[in-house]
Amino acid sequence: MTQKKRFNFIEKTNWDGETSLVPYLPLKLVNKDYSLKTLGLLDTGASVNVLPYQLGLELGLNWENLNIIVSLTGNLAQFPAKGVILKVEIETFSSVLLAFAWTQSNLELSGVYDEQKIFYSKFRNEKTSC
Repeated sequence: MTQKKRFNFIEKTNWDGETSLVPYLPLKLVNKDYSLKTLGLLDTGASVNVLPYQLGLELGLNWENLNIIVSLTGNLAQFPAKGVILKVEIETFSSVLLAFAWTQSNLELSGVYDEQKIFYSKFRNEKTSC
C-alpha cells in the first residue's frame, strides 16, 4: 500500500516584494545523537541536497573530520563543500539516508535560510536516540 500525504506550499516574499508559493517540506535531520527540525526546499530539478553550514554545526558535524570534497555549481560554486550522509525523517514516512553537500556558504543572506532558521530555532539541539 502506498502512503500518501499532501504538504502545503508556503507563501514567500523575496527582496523585491514579489510573493510566490514555495514547496517547503517539514523534515527532521539526524546525525548520531543530534537532530533538528527544519524546512527543506523541495526542488525536483536539483542534482544535490545542500546543507547550510550552520545546520551542520547544529548536527554536531566537524568540518575538519570530513574528507569527501563536493564541487558545487551556480551561486554556491565559490564555496567549499564536503559530503555527508544524514538520516532524514518526514512525518510518518520511513526514515531514509540522504547524501548532502555541506557547504561553508553563508546562506542566511538568501532569505530561504532565514525561514528555515526561524522554524528550526524552536527545536535546535533536540536529542534523539537513533
